[in-house]
Amino acid sequence: MPTLSSGYVIAGGYADKLRRTAFAQLRDEIKGGVISSQEVARAVGELNSTLYKILVDRFKVDKGDVVRIRIDYQIE
Repeated sequence: MPTLSSGYVIAGGYADKLRRTAFAQLRDEIKGGVISSQEVARAVGELNSTLYKILVDRFKVDKGDVVRIRIDYQIE
């Protein structure tokens, strides 16, 4: 199962980092027509929204704090 990993990133920039990482990891699947770029963008948007609720609302992470996000995923 592939893992989406942001590496260490400032919390205020995690969304952009995850989006770029997801598109880089799924580049071959997008080119091969397995998944559309719109579907990747939609899924990453949902992920970022959920992570925002967890990081900001639950853990009270400040935008200057450093976080590392690692998520296993699969394409269906």
